[in-house]
Amino acid sequence: MKKISFLVIAAISMLMVACSSNKPVESTTQFRFHDGVFRIAHVADVHYGCTETEKLAMFKDMIMKTAENEKPDIFVLTGDLVTGGDDARQGWRNMIEVFDGTGLPWAVVLGNHDAEANEDVTADTIFDILKSAKNIVNVEGAAKVYGHGNKALPVLHADNDSVAAVVYCIDSNDYPKEGDKWYGLSYYDVIHEDQVQWYIDESNKFKAMNGGVPVPSVAYYHICLPEFKDVALDPNHHGMFGEACCPADVNTGFFDKIRYQGDMIGMFVGHDHTDDYVGMYKGIALGYGRQSGVEDENDTTAPMGVRMVELKEGKREFDTWVYTVKTGELDKWYYPSGLSSTYEKDLMPAQNVEVGENGVKYAYYVNSTEKVLTSVNDICKPANKVEEGITEKIDVSKAKQEDWYGFDFDTYVNIPESGAYKMVLTSDDGSVLYLDGKLIIDNDGSHGELAVPRFIGLEKGLHHLQVKYLENYSGNQVSVKIMGKSMPEMEIPAEWYFLKK
Repeated sequence: MKKISFLVIAAISMLMVACSSNKPVESTTQFRFHDGVFRIAHVADVHYGCTETEKLAMFKDMIMKTAENEKPDIFVLTGDLVTGGDDARQGWRNMIEVFDGTGLPWAVVLGNHDAEANEDVTADTIFDILKSAKNIVNVEGAAKVYGHGNKALPVLHADNDSVAAVVYCIDSNDYPKEGDKWYGLSYYDVIHEDQVQWYIDESNKFKAMNGGVPVPSVAYYHICLPEFKDVALDPNHHGMFGEACCPADVNTGFFDKIRYQGDMIGMFVGHDHTDDYVGMYKGIALGYGRQSGVEDENDTTAPMGVRMVELKEGKREFDTWVYTVKTGELDKWYYPSGLSSTYEKDLMPAQNVEVGENGVKYAYYVNSTEKVLTSVNDICKPANKVEEGITEKIDVSKAKQEDWYGFDFDTYVNIPESGAYKMVLTSDDGSVLYLDGKLIIDNDGSHGELAVPRFIGLEKGLHHLQVKYLENYSGNQVSVKIMGKSMPEMEIPAEWYFLKK
């Protein structure tokens, strides 16, 4: 009896020691989808000055309200967090207090300024301090890989233990060190080759576990890749573009390796403070977080906040938006359509018209002089009309010659539900698209194959669609595609087209 009692007491004592320890939760944390979603709160560029108690209180208030109102499953911090003051160690302890105080898991990767706050506070020092956090999940990063906090966080399905998504934390490092491959070639450091190989190995591991199908993934790091510049120049990006992107001065090809893996659907960074845009680049969303910095607490144009990402269970989809205490949730942006809720606010009303059979009316025009044509209006005029009739959809199948002709297509398209849409007019040579009498896409002129998109809000029902097309010489094509929030891009089906009675 005494022996049994001793064993029981010993077991209880060991359990009490384990429960009272500050061991990070990463060894036991298991992420799962719930209600079909998994939410990530992205904190970027806090630039906390260690001793600024008033600003720390404001930042803590924002994080607590984010936890309460947005209900994230994890906070991911992408660097430049504690960057000033005399006591960076205390600054990081304050960060631990803030995020452990939410009761939620959190992860950290560093920026280029974190190890500059004090000369004696290195990245190693910071991660030693972070080991005292109770809810951090990536303090023990991938072994024998350059940098700190590199970690793949699998998210399981709600009702089984298979991996439904992966969240990658990647250290983009700070500045090249003497002896590094890129030393002297780039001001900012890059994601190193062994980190890239680590990501590829992890990606392949999850792919193998998923029957050879890539697992939808998102990545978080601090310094943007050069490809973010392309998104900034895309007029269809969503959000604030306030300063030039500042990637490394070299392109290591990391983005192309990611594309080859086929799993990544979004990558999010900080670093450039007045950028919070997101957009599409070669099928992957590239986006910035909203600056979470307490230095801009009085900024009425872009108050400090977080970027939320809501992954969808079993789908290669997510919604993202910026949340601030002052403004609440801003407009949502949807992957993979690239549409945003901005277009859902002003819908083009459906037409009150009676239609009959499916089909598209067309008029066919021929240019007998074979002179150079520069506009659809050069060919689509009564003097050039040689034929008219009904066809199934908008294409050049009714053409009787290779060059020097045009079409005028006229129909009603039945939009299945109200919401934001992307319409794409592709042609070789020129074309224009009118919707309900308004010029929506101008792809006119003499040119090779060119696709021009337009984002628009449409009410459910019938809309008058007219397309004019010009074939000058060499190559002939015209098509109209459509994409909805949860509808893949496709050529408008013939069954959507109707003739007016």
